[in-house]
Amino acid sequence: MKTNFTNKTEKELQVLMAEKQLALRAFRFNVAGSNVRNVKEGRTLRKDIARIQTIFSATKKGIKIPEKVSKKPVVKIPAKTKTKTVKTKK
Repeated sequence: MKTNFTNKTEKELQVLMAEKQLALRAFRFNVAGSNVRNVKEGRTLRKDIARIQTIFSATKKGIKIPEKVSKKPVVKIPAKTKTKTVKTKK
């Protein structure tokens, strides 16, 4: 599940980053020992670590990251159907 890290302080992010890195290390050891059932857990841990590192680099450069970007709903317009005209013989 995607979590929002932008509303956390730098100290909280550092603690969270350390926890995620330890969890990823434990996950890798469990994969090597074939003790893992949820394989996607490693992917989510790596992505969370990348999100936290992105926030760190953005604050270092002075870039403000918006808290939540709302996407516009996609409205699908039905395609026009072609009607065949049949020529009739007279």
